[in-house]
Amino acid sequence: MKTINLLIICVTGLVGLWVWTATHKLESTSISAPAPSVDVGAIKTLIKKDAELGDACQMAIKEINPQSDGDIDQIAALANNYTEQARAIPISDCPADFGEAYYRHLGAWKSFAEATSAHPHIEGAGENFLKNFFRGATGDFQGPSRDQQEWKDWLVKVKQSQSEIETTWNEIEVLEVHYGAK
Repeated sequence: MKTINLLIICVTGLVGLWVWTATHKLESTSISAPAPSVDVGAIKTLIKKDAELGDACQMAIKEINPQSDGDIDQIAALANNYTEQARAIPISDCPADFGEAYYRHLGAWKSFAEATSAHPHIEGAGENFLKNFFRGATGDFQGPSRDQQEWKDWLVKVKQSQSEIETTWNEIEVLEVHYGAK
């Protein structure tokens, strides 16, 4: 009988404690730091400077009609130049996640420059004729299709890097909205 009474008292006490805790929310004693303020102006300044650099780069690239190795190399050089100049834009006053997203974007541009510069060799008309003549003379009729596959593979890599540029820029735009800079 004493055991049953003791059990009833314990259960009643636990239920009472549970009810009291549920109705009286216990306040946390931890101290939380205030949310850091965000310099929206720093974000806007970075975006403006990046737009100036990016627009100049893209206009210069559009003016190139790639007909030679040098033309494609010039596109890669323009992308590298944009990346170097954009890295010089100060990000220290921007939120850390915004700066990280921006550097991922610049990394995507760097990947585009590297993919572009890794292009297959563009042959001149005379070079192409002689190469195909000797291929045919030796019985290699698959050579031109191998060359085409090499160009297709290169183009896939360039398009993937362009897609990454778009994806990383979208991340930046989301953060612009998040911080009220857009």
